Amino acid sequence: MSAYFHILLYILTSVFKSPQRLAAENVALRHQILVLKRKHR
Repeated sequence: MSAYFHILLYILTSVFKSPQRLAAENVALRHQILVLKRKHR
């Protein structure tokens, strides 16, 4: 239940973020995914 709340909150707040901030967050999230994929192997 709380995961859905966090996703909804994230979507609502992301509407108000600047394009530069969204791009930086995208890079950070991609890096986290790569790290998690490496750990999973």
